[in-house]
Amino acid sequence: MKRVIFHIDVNSAFLSWSAVRQVREGKPDLRLVPSVVSGDPNDRRSIVTAASMPAKKLGIKTAQPISMAMRTCPGLVIVRGDWAWYKTCSEQFTAICRDYSPILQKFSIDECFLDMTLYLGRRDPVTVAVELKNRIRSELGFTVNVGIGPNKLLAKMASDFEKPDKVHTLWKEEIERKMWPLGVRDLLWVGKRTEERLIAYGINTIGELARTSPAALARLVGGAAFTTRPTESTTALLRPTSRKRRVTVRSERSHTISIRQKNSTGPCSMWPASSPIGSGVTISRHPVSPSSSSTATFPSPSVRRRWPGRPT
Repeated sequence: MKRVIFHIDVNSAFLSWSAVRQVREGKPDLRLVPSVVSGDPNDRRSIVTAASMPAKKLGIKTAQPISMAMRTCPGLVIVRGDWAWYKTCSEQFTAICRDYSPILQKFSIDECFLDMTLYLGRRDPVTVAVELKNRIRSELGFTVNVGIGPNKLLAKMASDFEKPDKVHTLWKEEIERKMWPLGVRDLLWVGKRTEERLIAYGINTIGELARTSPAALARLVGGAAFTTRPTESTTALLRPTSRKRRVTVRSERSHTISIRQKNSTGPCSMWPASSPIGSGVTISRHPVSPSSSSTATFPSPSVRRRWPGRPT
């Protein structure tokens, strides 16, 4: 059976939710004018927590100091956040999502994953996603994007394509066409520092990153070098967290992946430990028997390294 995961993401959540309440009170729609959600504009520590699409087109970004945003747009409309109201809106939209599948994982206050594999029947995933999106808009007054994929990573990437109020797919056969042309920063969990280092070595797109060997990436950004060999079992995964260790990973595709971890900052430590976010890999924590073929060896942290020429 083909696995189907939805990622539902509210468009400009805090601003959209503030706009919904203002529209209900007979006030202008904040989503149609340059506006932001922020703290006290007279406090230089205040930042933009959400911005409308017109504000984003002017170059105003989330986490930008509000003073800078006001210099960019002197007529900027600023509203204070209301966390109690945001929580109510979040609960309302996840309640609708649960009508489509009981297997729901909250990813943040304004986004969640739905496992639709057993709940589609013979319906087309895109048709169901459009129905879900339209229902949230008509009942709650704000828009969402829905990404569809075979795992959480691809569904999340799909929902970040064109916004707002859209449905996008990212199946395995669509990765090269839709995902590879994107900049490396668009890949989930790639931050500013990693982006800068990759670009410095000529890796500008996700496609170029995909064509780079894991060993080369380990040298560039730290992390792990991967090798694979066939095996028969399918269950355990241990996330590396110590300084240096050998870890065995078992995947649903009957391969054991040996990971030599140099530090705890590599890509193996960034995935949630309880979810199958990668293709074909079930992430869980199971005890590993020392006598089994999947033994993980953890050197004692008290063992001192012997450097050449250094007295011991």
